[in-house]
Amino acid sequence: MEGEQCGNRLGAFTIPLESEFNSMIKRSWILFLAINCQAATYYVTQTGSGAETGTNLAKAWSVADFNSTSTPTGGDTVFFSGVITSHIVINCRGTGNGSQRLTLDFTSAVLNQAVANEAGPRINVNGQAYLNLYGGVMGTAGTAGCDTPNGMINFGGGGAHDLTVSGWSHVGDPLGTAYFIVHQYAYNTVIENNSVDDVGQFLWGDSTRNHNILIQNNYARTSVSSAQDIDVIQMGDAYHVTIQGNKLVNRAVGTSTAHQDVIQCYEKGGSDAGHPTKWVIRYNWIETGSVGGSGDNSWLMMESMHGDPACKIYGNVFFGPPTANEANNGVCFNGNVSTGVFYFFNNTVVRTAVPNNTIRFLAPGTLHAKNNIGMAAVPVSGNCIDWSMVNAGWDFNFFYHFNGAGGVDAGPHGSTVINPKFNNIANGDFSLSASSPLIGRADSKVGSEYSKGIAPGATWPNPALVTRPAGDWDVGAYQ
Repeated sequence: MEGEQCGNRLGAFTIPLESEFNSMIKRSWILFLAINCQAATYYVTQTGSGAETGTNLAKAWSVADFNSTSTPTGGDTVFFSGVITSHIVINCRGTGNGSQRLTLDFTSAVLNQAVANEAGPRINVNGQAYLNLYGGVMGTAGTAGCDTPNGMINFGGGGAHDLTVSGWSHVGDPLGTAYFIVHQYAYNTVIENNSVDDVGQFLWGDSTRNHNILIQNNYARTSVSSAQDIDVIQMGDAYHVTIQGNKLVNRAVGTSTAHQDVIQCYEKGGSDAGHPTKWVIRYNWIETGSVGGSGDNSWLMMESMHGDPACKIYGNVFFGPPTANEANNGVCFNGNVSTGVFYFFNNTVVRTAVPNNTIRFLAPGTLHAKNNIGMAAVPVSGNCIDWSMVNAGWDFNFFYHFNGAGGVDAGPHGSTVINPKFNNIANGDFSLSASSPLIGRADSKVGSEYSKGIAPGATWPNPALVTRPAGDWDVGAYQ
């Protein structure tokens, strides 16, 4: 790095040499400092400047220079600045995790497409590994529909792995069909702290080569289009997927040929197909419903899930807003294809006019279900509860104004007539009021994994969590 002397940095440390153990520590520090001293910083602008050596902003690489280099490596950071209209193709990688990742920092950049409907992703990871992609504004060219379904960020088909995509923002067209991330043939990925609005899909991929995926603390909302299948998260075949702390909203208009879900999984046909398994969905705000359309909208449309666990769903708020008048399904685990074991604990499910089939766990499959609240604003005519899976312990569930809910669904310690008494249902505050009969009424023996609750007053994404006191758990998502 320009202007730095590694010897000066080493000289700042005094390491005792009183034992062989301390000698080992010294050698470790020296190795760490040697690696750190070798780390380099590079700069990229759209057209470059000066000698284009990339070593500082006055000599920045152009995007074309960056696309052609494999020089940046583990521990290095590449800063992108200004408005960038060219496609970025990453042909370099880190050498490991932690300090050995390569960081591509776009926090001072705006990525626009040069022309409307231009093909190809704005960032093509090109099968690389050990990367941090920090945003940054994913902008537009100012023309409706300028974002293509190829994905703004595309992990490509080359087995990309150990990736973090964090801190991006994007506001698209209200009828946009853009994909934010095409997550295909990638594993060990973290998608976190992004804010994405008016998109066709936040995350898409379908392959058994997609696995070990963490999607956390994002805000993602779809457009109101009906032009195609528009899901917030659509992941076929994937396994070891955790979705937590997000606010996910689907407001796309469903049609008989375009089904709009907040989260969908399935087993596709062809190569790299497999049953989705070992999913965790927790502490999210999940909202769906459109104005008009066929009603082909769902909170969760989960198909072909196998294993134990196939899916754990706990501590979530599911909401059907009063502005929506079309949504046929809410939490839906489709029958005949999902044969796994499912865990549904401490969720708060609130519908106003929709969705009609609010909670469906259809046979075959085995269901553990406890400590859940289901409430409709007014009594509804639809069949809100349809559970035909094997009963592996349904209890401490409280369903109010939910037609179709019976004593078997609620369990011996639950009820279908008790009002949970939320703090402010009209304003979307579904924490329990001080007079709620569901305070301290949940089963605390379901396991320590489920011992976190959402703090009253929490907001999404990244809601504040609290530990439920031993033996004193509240029913529903909040504590």
